Amino acid sequence: MVVQITGGHDAAFDRFVDVHVDRGAADAWRSKPYAADLRRLSADPRTLVRIFQSNRTFVVRPGEVLEVKRA
Repeated sequence: MVVQITGGHDAAFDRFVDVHVDRGAADAWRSKPYAADLRRLSADPRTLVRIFQSNRTFVVRPGEVLEVKRA
């Protein structure tokens, strides 16, 4: 996994946490300790946590993980 944290350039978010997942460990972000860290980061409503897993994209929000469709 590669984690990139950037300042938000969006009216809704101050920070983006983007996680780019290696195909060889595609579900690593769902396991300990990474999942807890991502949930903790997502607790801030001004932070958007996004997971990029091959051709799939997920958003981590408090209490849920949502798959989103790419345009």
